[in-house]
Amino acid sequence: SAALGDSRSTPPVPWSSLPGGGSVAPPPTAMPAVVAQPLLAPSPGVGGRAADAAAEAAQGYGRGAAAAAARTAGMHPELQHTLEIQAEKPPLALFGHESSAWLDLLDAGDLLDCALRGGDGPPVACHRMVLATASPWFRNALVGPPRQIDDTSWVRAAPGATELHLQGCPGYGAAALVRFVYTGKLRVDGAGELLELYRISRVVQVASLQEAAEDGLLAMLSDETCAEMLSAALCDACVRVRDSCYQHALGNFEAVAATDAFLLLEENVVDHLIKSESLQARSEEAIYECLLRWMTSGGGVRGERLAKNIRFATMPPRFLEGHLASPIVSRSPRLRALLEQGLAVARTGAAAQPRPLIAASNAAGGDVSRQPSASPGG
Repeated sequence: SAALGDSRSTPPVPWSSLPGGGSVAPPPTAMPAVVAQPLLAPSPGVGGRAADAAAEAAQGYGRGAAAAAARTAGMHPELQHTLEIQAEKPPLALFGHESSAWLDLLDAGDLLDCALRGGDGPPVACHRMVLATASPWFRNALVGPPRQIDDTSWVRAAPGATELHLQGCPGYGAAALVRFVYTGKLRVDGAGELLELYRISRVVQVASLQEAAEDGLLAMLSDETCAEMLSAALCDACVRVRDSCYQHALGNFEAVAATDAFLLLEENVVDHLIKSESLQARSEEAIYECLLRWMTSGGGVRGERLAKNIRFATMPPRFLEGHLASPIVSRSPRLRALLEQGLAVARTGAAAQPRPLIAASNAAGGDVSRQPSASPGG
C-alpha cells in the first residue's frame, strides 16, 4: 500500500549487467515437495477469526521461525520492526463480493477440505478452491489426477480432505500464506520474515504476496539499512528491492557508505556503485575516501582494482599529494600508480572529465549528495 513507501513509481534499474542478474529474476529451480495426505481433523483454532488465529498460533513455531528470527535479530534495528501490511490486490479479491463469504466459512470452520503444512508446523486448515485460485502453482497441485509435478513435487490421492505439505517452508510461513490468501494482510516481525515470505511467494507463484513482501521491505529502506538490504536482496534474488537499494545508494552514496553494512558488501557490488555515472556525492574526493574505507576495513588493502574507477585527475593536487604520503598507499603499488597518474594530469592544469552529477552540482554551486537518486544511465 502507499503507506508502506511503495516505490513502484520508480523505474527499475535497466542493468542486465548489475550484480544479482538482470531485471527479471528466474523462479527458484527447486520446487517444494507437495504431499497430499488425509486431514483427520481441523487444526486447532480454526474458528473465530481463523485466518488471524492460525497465523498467530504458528508465529515463532519450529526451526523455520527460529531461523527467520535469528536472521532478523542480526539485522539493523530498523529492520526488526513489526509491520502490518495490506495488499492492494489480495488473492481473494478475485472472487469479488463473494470473498467475505469464504472468510466467514473459514472463521466458522465450515466446509474445510484442505490444509497447508509447512516443514515444521501444524497444518493450517483452509478451502481447496480458495487455495487453487490463489496461484497457478496451487491450482496445478490441487486440480487434476494424482501425479508427480516435478522432481520434488507430487500429489497423492487422499479421501475427504487433503493436506498439502510444502517441504522447506517454515510453519509460520504456511500460516502467514493462508492468512494472506483470505485477508490480503501480513503481520511480520522484521525483514527476516519478509524475505522468507518473499522466497515462498516466488515458489508457489502468489504474485500479490511477493508484491506485499517487497512493499514491506521497501518501507524499511533508509540510508542506515540500504547496504544491508541490498546484500539480502541479492542473496534472495529480490529484484525490485535490489534495484531500489541500488538507486538509493547511488543517490545517497556518502551516507550509505558511512554505515557498517557497507563494509560487508561484496567487491562486485561496490565496483558497480563506484563506476556508475549516476553516483552522487559532494566531490570525487569524497567518493575516493568512501572507497578507501571499504578497501581497508579488513585490516589489509582489498579490491585495489576498484580504484581505477576513481577520477583522480579531477582532484586538487594538494589532496593527491597528501594521500600519496599515507601508509595505506605505501602498501599498494597499484593505488600509488593511479594517484601518481592523476597527480601528473592535475599538475598540468588540463581539464579532466568529472562525473556528470558532480559537475552539475559544481556548476550550480549546490550539493546533490542528498537529492533523490536518478535512474541509472539517465
